[in-house]
Amino acid sequence: PAPHPLTAPAALRLGLLLLHPLDVELELLALQDVAVAAAALPGARRNAGVQAASGELVGDVRLDLAGGVALLQLALEVAGGLL
Repeated sequence: PAPHPLTAPAALRLGLLLLHPLDVELELLALQDVAVAAAALPGARRNAGVQAASGELVGDVRLDLAGGVALLQLALEVAGGLL
């Protein structure tokens, strides 16, 4: 049997789906280069400060991903309206 051709919306969705892991990888690379300075606090308190900074970065990435998903949904709705 002949392969089933992709419709334009399906091709757009597939293209966006394939680009998503690249966007996530770029976000993770940005986190890798973040320098965390050691605080001048004794023992466990210094470590707690580093953990708090890590939690803030994870929250930022979640917000970025949520914004990306919303943008993707909007793009798909616009593309669907054009066809």
